[in-house]
Order: sequence, then structure tokens, then C-alpha cells
Amino acid sequence: MMRFFTFLILAGGLALNAAGASVRLDQLDLNTGEQDEGEPGCNRSYAWKPITIGTNHYEHGFGTHANSTLLVDLKRHSTRFTASVGVDGEVPKGSGSVEFFVIGDGKTLWQSGVMRGKDPAKEVSVDLTGVQRLTLHVGDAGDGHHYDYADWAEAAIECSSGKPQTTTGAPPEEAVILTPPSPATPRINGPSVFGVRPGHPVLYHVPVTGERPIAVVVMSAGEKLSYETLATHCRAHLANFKVPKDLILREQLPRNPSGKILKRVLRDQLTS
Repeated sequence: MMRFFTFLILAGGLALNAAGASVRLDQLDLNTGEQDEGEPGCNRSYAWKPITIGTNHYEHGFGTHANSTLLVDLKRHSTRFTASVGVDGEVPKGSGSVEFFVIGDGKTLWQSGVMRGKDPAKEVSVDLTGVQRLTLHVGDAGDGHHYDYADWAEAAIECSSGKPQTTTGAPPEEAVILTPPSPATPRINGPSVFGVRPGHPVLYHVPVTGERPIAVVVMSAGEKLSYETLATHCRAHLANFKVPKDLILREQLPRNPSGKILKRVLRDQLTS
């Protein structure tokens, strides 16, 4: 009976780990954090002493100094952030002034308001569902950072899977081309004014965009024409860039009353 009971406990533990886990902030690399003075403290305050807020003592946490920022990549696998925050107990009553911010993907999810020395800790519990990037920021409340020792005590991240990681700098972004794609219509994009030096050779490049020419041919009844036959003829009489890319056979071309081909109308018909 005892073996069977023990097996049930172990099985329950395995199910709990599979469903998710809570990762304490001090289990991550806190050295990636940035702050105005000193170094990030892992389970220690900025003064390198055990973390205390008001009359409470804490075994785990992140001790820092305003202004400070810690970035965490959650990989969208986290559900909640919890902590007790406040000015470290080393700071005299009424001294220091800090404000804590929990920011998810650039949006402020929670802020503490201004806190001072010996103020009681404030409890943080923030939903992180769908958040990719968590920012833990401590500001100096706008009056300088003297005595601004700040603690994220017992800070933890609940994860549905995987493990979050601290990071630095801007988040990686997918490279995109912002310039609009060139239209299919042929276009010369050369400069309106081009400077040259008298008496010296000039190499002038003509930048162009658009598709290669298309041959639109009206055939008489019973006649046939292949693209290769047309291309061979054009290569013998035209520059390479003028050789049609494709051959389109039509029964007639759009014309105005005087018989002139309406090229713009034809172009619209071909691209519609």
C-alpha cells in the first residue's frame, strides 16, 4: 500500500511539471539588467544585503537601483508575473522615491505609484497571456535617484511551457523592405539634372523599372505566329531590352476615331 501511495504522489508531480512551472526571477541571468548605479543584485539588495521591504524579509528577489530596466523574453509561453515590490529596508523612512512598472510588449500592465523608504510592500499580480517581451522598469519618480534602492522581492513568472530568458537591447525584428514594389509599367527613373565635367568622358546609367515589353499582335484569319518566331525576328532588329517577354494575340486593338492605337487603354486591359 505504501508503494502504491508513493507512486501516486510522483505521478501527480510529473503531471504538474508537464502542465507548467513557476520560474523565480533570481533563477534567470540578472546581469543583463541596466541601472543608473551599481550592479543588479540576485537575492540581495542594491546595498548587497538580504532583501527587506518595510518590516518584511525575503529570501529571493532582484535588488536594483533606479533608474533600472530588466528585459525578459517570455516566448509567449508565460501566464502571470507576481512579486512584492518596494524601497529596500536599508533606506531611511521617507527617503528615496521610486516607481515600479510592469510593461508587456510596450504597454504598461501595472505601476506602483511613488514609493518611499519604510513604505509597506505592494503586491504585484499581472496577467502575461500572449505577451512576448516583459519589461520590469523602476523609475526615480522624477526627483533624482538618491537613495532609490528598489526591490522586486519573490518575483516569479508562471510558464505554460518552456523557460523565459533575460535579454538586452531591442527585440529582434523580421527584416522587411519598406520601399513599395515597382509597378509593372515600364518607367525611366533617371535624375532630371545630371552634372558632368567638360572635356571628360561620361558614363551615364539609366535606371529603369517595370516588366519587359509584351508583343500584342493582331493576326489575319488563318495565320499563325509563335513566340519563338517573333522573338527571333525581334532579336535580329531590336536591342535586347526591347525583345518582347511574351506574345499576346488579339482580334483587334483599341483605337480612337482617327485610328490611332490607344496604348493606355491597351495597357489597362492587359494588367486588369
